[in-house]
Amino acid sequence: MARKPLVTRSSLRQHRQGQESQNTETPPVRNVTRIPNKARLTRKQPLTQEVVQEREEKKVKKNFYRKEKTVKPLTKSRSVENQKSRELNGFLMGSIVVVSLLIVVVMLATFFL
Repeated sequence: MARKPLVTRSSLRQHRQGQESQNTETPPVRNVTRIPNKARLTRKQPLTQEVVQEREEKKVKKNFYRKEKTVKPLTKSRSVENQKSRELNGFLMGSIVVVSLLIVVVMLATFFL
């Protein structure tokens, strides 16, 4: 294994700068629609006041169409849900007992009658 990287970032940067200096003229690109006077910002350029205002306007437009959150009062709680489940379990267990007793009665009636 190599202890140092084969290509370093600085060598890539130097290579890229060398290519940019050699290729000062770029061939025209065809079949591409370009928007004239579109501001392209780089990291070095500060934001102009117009760009800041455009971003604020976009934020306002986004918030304008956003649905407002409605706060509903809480009606559920763990204790209420647990109580409901206990009641349902009691009802189901009672119905299972009744049905099993009816099945036993029907089986006894069929065997002894």
